[in-house]
Amino acid sequence: TIVGAETAASVIFAREITKDLDDSRIDRGYKWTLPLAWGEKPSRILAAVIIVAGLSMLTQVSPITLPAASISLIGVVLLVQDGNPNICRKYLDGGMALVILTLISFG
Repeated sequence: TIVGAETAASVIFAREITKDLDDSRIDRGYKWTLPLAWGEKPSRILAAVIIVAGLSMLTQVSPITLPAASISLIGVVLLVQDGNPNICRKYLDGGMALVILTLISFG
């Protein structure tokens, strides 16, 4: 569905922002990423907002995914609290993997 594609695109975009946060020291001087253009804190907030928006769109696909998606919310909280982007991404990936498994199993 269109909502499913929007959800996936949102989460992938936010995940890439967390990867750019992780790589910002390396990227400086030869790449132009959101963390370099806007700063770290605004990029963290943007990624968190996009993840929450994607997860809220997910409820339109199937409300049964909410327990699995809540794992991703741990990553959002850590991201906003200046947590390690790599750890935040692991929670995001884990939550979304459980969402996919839930959709396959019960969707």
